[in-house]
Order: sequence, then C-alpha cells, then structure tokens
Amino acid sequence: MHRATLALSALTATAALTVTAAAASEPAHGPPYTPPFTTDAQQSSLAAIRRSARMRSNAETANILARLDEPEFRRVLSDIAPAEVSARSAEELLGNLRDGAAVAELIHGFPASLFQPTAYSPSIDMHILSDPALDFLPNMWQLATMDPVNQTSNYYALLMYLAPCAVTEVEGWHLPSFSGEVPVGVPGEVTPWPGRYPASVEEASDRTVYTVLNLNRMDAPTELYGDVAVVLNRSIVDESAVLSPIDSGDYSISCHGTFSSEFCSLWSNNETACKEFWYCAYSATGLDGEVGHEA
Repeated sequence: MHRATLALSALTATAALTVTAAAASEPAHGPPYTPPFTTDAQQSSLAAIRRSARMRSNAETANILARLDEPEFRRVLSDIAPAEVSARSAEELLGNLRDGAAVAELIHGFPASLFQPTAYSPSIDMHILSDPALDFLPNMWQLATMDPVNQTSNYYALLMYLAPCAVTEVEGWHLPSFSGEVPVGVPGEVTPWPGRYPASVEEASDRTVYTVLNLNRMDAPTELYGDVAVVLNRSIVDESAVLSPIDSGDYSISCHGTFSSEFCSLWSNNETACKEFWYCAYSATGLDGEVGHEA
C-alpha cells in the first residue's frame, strides 16, 4: 500500500492490519485446491483500495501535519518524549511514523487449543495448524470450513467473530459474497451478516488473515488474541496487506449501527448469546455509518 497512507493510518496506536493472502488448501472432497497467493477477487479489491488510499493520503497530509503542530499535541509529546523528539517538526514526525510503519512486525495471534479460547479470539483447533501437510496460514473462514469442530463446538465464538469480519470484508473491501448458509442454527435460519457463508474452502480463500502492526515494539502484541504468535515476512506479504487505522471489526460493530442492531436483536431473548456477543451493547449508541467512511 502507498507508504504515506501507512504513515497516516499509523497515527492510531492500536493499528490493525489485514493480510489478504490465500494459499494451498484441501477441500473435504476432491483433489487439493491450490489458489494463487492472492485470488482474483483479492487483487481487484487491493487495486481499488490502493487507488482510494493514494487519493485520501494526498488530500489529508496537510491536515495531519497541522494536527502534529497543535499546541495540545505538542504539550503531550513534550511530557512523554525526549526533548530531541518533541522538538522535531511536523514533517519530521510524520517521516518517523512512515519509517516505523515500514519496518514494524506484522503478527498474527491465536490460542493454542480449541479448549482454551481467549477473550478476543475464536478458538482454533491446533491440530489443523500442526498438520505437516498444511503449508499456509488459513483465515477464519477457511478454518471453519476445513474442520466441522470449528462450526459446532464453538457456536457463539464462530458467530461472534465472523459476523463483524463479514461486514468489513463485504461492505468495506467489496470482497465477493459466499453462496452457502451458516451451518449452525440461527434465529430465522438465515446467515445473519452480509455475504452469507462459504460453501467451500475455495470460496473462503477470497477472505483475509488478520494481523497486528507492532508499532509499539511490544514483546507480545497479540496476547489478547492467543498464546501463539506468527511473525509474517514483510518482504512477502507487504504487497497484499491493507492497513486499517483502528481494529476493523471494532469499526464495523461501532460505526455500522444497523448491522449491530439487527444482528443482536436476533438473540435478544437469549441471555447466553447476549453475554457472548459483547459488542451488542454498541448497538444501543445509535451510531450508523457506511463502512469505509467516518461514523
């Protein structure tokens, strides 16, 4: 992605990065399926995002520089940074952000056991990732379709995390809809998010792996997502990466109020579900914005 856009997005401390990468996978039936590193749908989405990012970066750079010179920002910076850093010009600070974003690690985190989920990540059956025949890092949709355990034993976790991902991927990044329906019972018996549910691993391969851009140089930046961390090779994945200034799922559930309200209302009488879908409280705020634009 355009370097300036990376820098502008990096102004948010909790940056989230999406690596749109697909690789070899094996369907439940038939010969192994080996898609390209990025699918045709991903390449089309990336091209559109890059065009938009360049225009927005050019349009907003002057505003970012002005923000970096605001008295309150300078006051806070002088309180937390060495004098040599706080004395730098806005252009120098923006350059520092660009340089930091260009070399920061991209890290994907997940729990090591299906039976030990974390508060911020769906459980992943570790035997899938320890399979020597698996030579790629699967996304959540692929995991769900590759192993029935992920579809049934972790019912609420499956729905809780796939739902906001679907909003971002279909309505924000314009990746194609699936052709199936969610394989677990839901009120109304219809997949309760945009884009339906993958009918195959092939369809699931059009979607994304989520990672964190480690701008703060933390030892364990993905601890909230699990006790296993994978550091990706940026020389390989940079050309297929999309950087979001905030957690993309949080953006979808916070700023797309219609989705949160409609999704959560399906389980309004189910106390267990309401406790699991922690973001359902967001729908009470009345926020409603188009994904990809400010709410």
